[in-house]
Amino acid sequence: AFNGKYNEFRIHDIAMTDAQIAASYAAGPGMLPPSNPSPANGSQSLGISQTLSWSYDTAAGVTGHRVYLGTDYDSVLNATTASAGIYRGTTAVEVTSFPVTLQSNTQYYWRIEDVLSTGFTLNSDVWSFHTYNPKATNPTPASGTTGIAISGTTLSWTPSSQAVSHRVY
Repeated sequence: AFNGKYNEFRIHDIAMTDAQIAASYAAGPGMLPPSNPSPANGSQSLGISQTLSWSYDTAAGVTGHRVYLGTDYDSVLNATTASAGIYRGTTAVEVTSFPVTLQSNTQYYWRIEDVLSTGFTLNSDVWSFHTYNPKATNPTPASGTTGIAISGTTLSWTPSSQAVSHRVY
C-alpha cells in the first residue's frame, strides 16, 4: 500500500503513451499544449490550399513547432520526425502557420508538437478537416443510360460546393 504524498497529480482526457506521460511530467505543471487550430477541428469542404495555424503557450519555453499532417489518424498520432510523408517540418518559435497544398475530397489529420528548451515536447490533440469534392454528382439522366431522346431531355446534377460554373459536353 502507498504511504506517502503525491508531488503532482494529473488527469488527461486522451490515451497517452508512456513516453508522452514522461514528457508531460518532465515539461512541468501548467504548461499548455498547442491549441486553437485553423482550420478548426472537424471543418468540412475546405479548399486544397490551406494554411495550418495554431496558438501555443508563450511561457512554456518553446523553441520550435513540429508539424505533422496525413490522412490516417493513428499515423499522425504516433508520428515522429522520422515519419516520412507525415512529418512536414519544424517552424521557428515565432512562426505559428504552415502552408500546405492538399488533395481534393480527402480527410486530413494534423497535430503540432511544441519543442521545449528542456528538450521535451508538448503535443496538441490530433485535429481533422476534409477538403471539398470538386466534381458534380447525381447526374440525371444517370451515366450510361441509353434510349434517351435528344430533344426535350433536361440534364441536371448536384454541383460541387466550390463550383463557380459548369461545362456540359
